[in-house]
Amino acid sequence: MIGFLPFKCARLAAILGEEDYSEVLFIAGHPHLKKNHWRKDALKEINEFTIKGRRVEDISTFLYRETLKEFIQILFSDDSLLQKYDVHLAVLGSKLQTVACWVLSNIIRSLTMVTSIPAKYFPEAFSEGIGNSWIFKLTTPLN
Repeated sequence: MIGFLPFKCARLAAILGEEDYSEVLFIAGHPHLKKNHWRKDALKEINEFTIKGRRVEDISTFLYRETLKEFIQILFSDDSLLQKYDVHLAVLGSKLQTVACWVLSNIIRSLTMVTSIPAKYFPEAFSEGIGNSWIFKLTTPLN
């Protein structure tokens, strides 16, 4: 399983509790804005008991094409996860990382996408307003 580290560690724990994964790789999102770089370390700290010394890769939360390239490297390297395992992708990352996962799952049909859905939402825990906006042109992913 390849799992994105979430700020709510129970979501990742719920996914890990459903299957007995023989190999796990975690992804810590590396924020685009410098003022948010603290989030990557926070993710690792919040999920430290789940990580338990397993491999963690840092991947951009913003550059979806970079996320695709990183995943291609991870899945098709010399020690290819895709050739050895039925790879499950726990989609708990940023919006653009989720876009990259969707594109990847359309290219590699054998990937299994998994997520956990909270039983209850707490609206007061979410941010308010709208920050900066970007428009992304979805292009052929691996050019």
